[in-house]
Amino acid sequence: MTLPARRRPSPRPRRPGQLTFQSGERPLVLSPRARHPPGGTMGYGRAGVRKPPRLAGLFCWALAVLPATAVGQGAGVLAGTVVDASNQAPLEKVTVTASSPGIQGEQIVVTDSSGSYRVPQLPPGVYAVRFNREGFKPFVREGIELPPGYTLRFNAQLVPETIAGGAIVALGRAPLIDVGSAQQGGLVDQDFIRTIPVARPGTIGANGRSFETLALTVPTARQDLYGVSIDGTTSPENSYLIDGLSTRNPGFGISGSRLSMEFVDSVTVDTGAYQPEYGRTTGGIISAQTKSGGDEFHGSVWGTWTPGTLAGAPHPVGNLNNAITYRTELHNVVDFGATLGGYIVKDRLWFFVGFQPEFSRYRVNRDVTPFRLNDDGTQYKDPHGRVTVDPRIYTSSNFADEHQIQYFGKLTYLFNQDHRLALSVAGTPAKSGGANAYAFSAVQPGVPISFGTSPGSPGTVFRQNFDGNFDLVLKLSSSFAQKRVLLDVTAGWHHEDHNVGAADGSKIGSTDPDALANQPFVRWAGNRSLTEFEDLPPAVVTDCLSDGHGGTNRCRVSYTTGGPGRIENQRYDSLQAKAVVTFLFEGLGHHVLKVGLDADVATYEHVLARPGGTNLVEAGDHASFVDRPLRYGYLTGPDQEVVLPFIESKSKGVLLGGFVQDSWDILDRITLNVGVRYDAQSLYAHDGQRALTFPDEWSPRIGLIWDFTQAGRSKIYANYARYYENVPLDVADRAFGSAPAVLGKFAETGGACNPRNRSTSACQSRDNLVGGYAPSPNPHWFAEGNVPAAVDPKLKPPSEDEWVAGIEYEVLPNTRVSLAYTHRNIVRWVEDMKDVGNAYFIGNPGEGAGASFTAASRVYDSVTVAVSKTFSDLWLARVSYSWQNLVGNIEGLFRTQNSQLDPNINTDFDLARLLVNRYGPLPGDVRHTIKAYVSKEFVVTPVLSITTGLAYVGSSGTPIEFLGADSFYGAGEVYVFPRGSGGRLAWQHTVDVNGGLSFRISPSAVLTFSVNIFNLFNFQQVTRVSQDYTTFVGVAPVPNGNPSTDRMKIVTQTGEPLKESDVNPNFWRPALYQPVRQFRFQARLTF
Repeated sequence: MTLPARRRPSPRPRRPGQLTFQSGERPLVLSPRARHPPGGTMGYGRAGVRKPPRLAGLFCWALAVLPATAVGQGAGVLAGTVVDASNQAPLEKVTVTASSPGIQGEQIVVTDSSGSYRVPQLPPGVYAVRFNREGFKPFVREGIELPPGYTLRFNAQLVPETIAGGAIVALGRAPLIDVGSAQQGGLVDQDFIRTIPVARPGTIGANGRSFETLALTVPTARQDLYGVSIDGTTSPENSYLIDGLSTRNPGFGISGSRLSMEFVDSVTVDTGAYQPEYGRTTGGIISAQTKSGGDEFHGSVWGTWTPGTLAGAPHPVGNLNNAITYRTELHNVVDFGATLGGYIVKDRLWFFVGFQPEFSRYRVNRDVTPFRLNDDGTQYKDPHGRVTVDPRIYTSSNFADEHQIQYFGKLTYLFNQDHRLALSVAGTPAKSGGANAYAFSAVQPGVPISFGTSPGSPGTVFRQNFDGNFDLVLKLSSSFAQKRVLLDVTAGWHHEDHNVGAADGSKIGSTDPDALANQPFVRWAGNRSLTEFEDLPPAVVTDCLSDGHGGTNRCRVSYTTGGPGRIENQRYDSLQAKAVVTFLFEGLGHHVLKVGLDADVATYEHVLARPGGTNLVEAGDHASFVDRPLRYGYLTGPDQEVVLPFIESKSKGVLLGGFVQDSWDILDRITLNVGVRYDAQSLYAHDGQRALTFPDEWSPRIGLIWDFTQAGRSKIYANYARYYENVPLDVADRAFGSAPAVLGKFAETGGACNPRNRSTSACQSRDNLVGGYAPSPNPHWFAEGNVPAAVDPKLKPPSEDEWVAGIEYEVLPNTRVSLAYTHRNIVRWVEDMKDVGNAYFIGNPGEGAGASFTAASRVYDSVTVAVSKTFSDLWLARVSYSWQNLVGNIEGLFRTQNSQLDPNINTDFDLARLLVNRYGPLPGDVRHTIKAYVSKEFVVTPVLSITTGLAYVGSSGTPIEFLGADSFYGAGEVYVFPRGSGGRLAWQHTVDVNGGLSFRISPSAVLTFSVNIFNLFNFQQVTRVSQDYTTFVGVAPVPNGNPSTDRMKIVTQTGEPLKESDVNPNFWRPALYQPVRQFRFQARLTF
């Protein structure tokens, strides 16, 4: 996993009124999928299938042997009251039976003395509920769709046998609204996935159609730099779950598993009001429920193809700092695969398996766009003082390649109706790059690394990356005492590997002197000519040299040679276990009391090397090179350096938690949820010593839900919660002295060290060390690092408060409207800080040792209005409008301005002087968002149907910054004027469409051909501009200034006026446009 380098010198009831029903009427069809299954699950069953015992033994084994886990069972509940239709008296001892293709056998409960029933531990699915009691006619309700984690209320009235007629099948509305919690969010099921265009190729995780991309369909979600931002938070703050197992990367917080939506039955996106059972996240919860087998054999075979030849024309992005610009174009994205689900032992043991290879290829074009010249050979400048470039005179191209294979398997065993066990495994090994190919990013899956602003020799820009993840989940569900005592146990292992290697495959320690692993990465001064580095066609050379200055005006470049900047291996492991006991009882109403314990033990093993031992930067006068950022090593005596070929560290995190919560249902109308969660987190550095500890994370939660219809068709709710961050291990790996360093300065003497020589080892000859670079007694070497950061003894864990309120109402069958309000604010945060002249320390900005720093602030408010119709009558619709306001002085766990992903040790609070002007609208402050998703299936003949789908997203622009460089930290660190003072980008609009033809080729087989068109109108709105006013020269902020009137007040950090040459010519110029129009074709056989 190659990460943006830290820019720092140091290493561092349903009681539905009166239902009308008549015997002999046509019952509700169980599901549209039963009639028109193209692309659907077609009886695979639903995810979240539960588990069984050897109770004491299995339970203890799961806790002791597989210690650790994160959250979420995904089980739903059907509840309600049964009365005598003749007199409305409650009926006890009514047998209530829930059945679904997604569960083995049936789930049976009996009503209590108040006529109430509750069927717990139900996997998501479409259910039929049957009510039987002697002396009354059987009553059946079909077509109840239960999403993951929902509590749906369905009340029944049984007709005495003395009244004429047969068995009764209920018609009318199935329950739709979760009346058991105030939790906000959305559900994406297979109907949505197959009819709406989702997972646009080229976006993070979308090439392999990974499940977390579906979270973007939720009203208050948006794409950020490393994933999906929810309710103003950053994507590494989210919790990512697969069948209840946390797949969040332990080191950096991003999504750690690329599970294809082909293996997923549904994805739940919770955006707020989580109950105490859910902890360790200040973001959202994105939870995938995987498919299961069934008592019939079903499966699918598919292939998708996204050809680059049909893509729209991209808008060119210029670069006025370099004569080389890059254009990345899609060549093709292909995936294919198959799934099969069925039984090994009918009604006892089910299986589901699948695989999906995926191949992505992009063409990276490198254009020579020379600078326009005056007659005297100097660079021409427009009336605004900016240099300009001429049309490209030469283009060279290489591919960016990635190959990955996804696999998934699941076994579900039914001991009996009270005990179930499920075991699932998933993995995605991937390889990208090569000797002449660009690699793909591990932190932004599906995005090629093209080094767009840093042209270089093949050894520096090409890589070989190997990435992979593996997940194993064991889930046990048991019930006792007629389902009044429930036990859920989840245990599992999440594993990741990320390896970055040299393009030639060489390893650190290679004896080949020409191997890339032995060549220092060299960044040459930015005032050289491209002709100094490359063999170009004669016409291009002539053009470059036409400036009369050796090409340094016409074809000036900043260029790199040697080996890659780093070679590294990263391994992550997370062992998890969680146990929840649920008690159902009565006491002034109905109670669901949950008590749970969970644990997570995570490790991060990191091996990092600099090829040739270092990275070198050439001085502007071409007289010397310096180690930058550093050379791993230490001094044993005056000028006696020991250079380390690599550094190795292993950090560990231990999380222990527990919770208690009660859901109190009062008169089938009001539900009070109250509880508390406790977590304790400890992080251990490479030496095994405890680096950080957060022992007292108390998270109170309280929510109130009122179903004013008393029929499961409405709710008014409010909720308060406190959330704590799950602090990633990067801080333990980087901030506690695992990387000692020495820095030297080398005279540039020519010879073998020259821009044309791809071997750069001669550039660091010890004979060329420059004396006086470091203070005596070490004139040649400057030693730093290996000093653990100090920790404030009063350090408190990072946390956030949330208040939500809203109303939902079912206005039509399968259609509900909602109004929701959310407020979130950081209570306190953890960051590293540095007082002038002192070392870095970790604390809470604004408190304790960090009291001299401004407190961390992030305040989010939103109002969302939405209309949602589930897939019924062969169509669905979701339309929403969200107003959001996000202000503060910290985004979260990364910085958009410089792509820095160093959770809790970003540069946000490193120096107090950098906090000036930092408060204002944050990069995720998108004030207005409209989302609309509509699909319709048309049945043409009994064997032919047409599916259409439309997705529209419109959003207002993000804030524009006025940034400057800091002389110590580099570009993008100084807010010259207050945050957001540069205005905003324009609105962005995207229209995606889907069309498909489905042919029923047999009673159980459907062949479907479809096409998704993304960005149908090829809108090319600017989505990012260069925000750096200076990139090399450090400037001082203008407190509370205005860029329209106060630009003349900008001075360097030494108080000198800025020169025209100090200003970045790319400032406020477009740096990125909307993705171009793309077509994705798909063929699928479902049987």
